[in-house]
Amino acid sequence: MLTRYEIAATTNGSGAFTTTTDETFDGFVVAIYYDAPASNEIATGATMTLTCAESGLKVLNYSGSFPTADAELYVRSPNPVTNAGAAITNDAAKQWIPVANEKLTMTIASGGDTKSGTFNIVILGNVRPA
Repeated sequence: MLTRYEIAATTNGSGAFTTTTDETFDGFVVAIYYDAPASNEIATGATMTLTCAESGLKVLNYSGSFPTADAELYVRSPNPVTNAGAAITNDAAKQWIPVANEKLTMTIASGGDTKSGTFNIVILGNVRPA
């Protein structure tokens, strides 16, 4: 079952935002949909990370040119490594990120003074209430 979880983000005066969900997630993070407002959107120089609150597992580390319009961020693992130490670089080897009994923490840096946007996290699995 696909489940959507929404995080409404507004940066503080220094361009930072951090929140940890009250809900617990079990499953795979498939995508994050960014819904940018018509104005006052998060700055293009922002970085956004989504991590598991307990284990610290990185679900997404987005940096570069942050989107100023609605965007889809499809979450996949980085290049896995074989037991011989060689990286597997084909896209078919990249998998969704597993999340087991974890709350999620979203952090935005360099997002601009009091900028906002909504992030919809799509999970293949369950979201349990707090």
